Amino acid sequence: MISVIIPVYNNKDTIREAIESVLMQDGVDTEVICVDDGSSDGTSVILKELADESPRVRVIRQENAGPGAARNRGIAEAKGEYITFVDADDRLLPGALFTLLSASEEQEKKGERVDLVSAGLKWRRTFSNGQVREFGPMEAL
Repeated sequence: MISVIIPVYNNKDTIREAIESVLMQDGVDTEVICVDDGSSDGTSVILKELADESPRVRVIRQENAGPGAARNRGIAEAKGEYITFVDADDRLLPGALFTLLSASEEQEKKGERVDLVSAGLKWRRTFSNGQVREFGPMEAL
């Protein structure tokens, strides 16, 4: 299982799509751990709805301590063999987690221990003006 940790702080406009993009991943068993870092904008209501809709979504609420503390709390709560992070305004493309898991399993079949898997995949950023731009590995914003 892959534990997907999402630190969340006042992301009511983006969190639903972020979580749904994880839940829609094919070929992998996932749990989604949302660490609500003291949101005050209605994000908590959306997180509760999503947790009620799917047993794979867990919500942990804490006082605001920053994204690093939220990620650490998620790690402490994770039950998966693997851990990855998704930001509350991210969307995973279909097959993203399967691709990463497959890369890890291929190395393990060769007898090599894998501590970290990184993807050289393209990613998209949607700017506040609605413009969408694709980036590749190692490209600056």
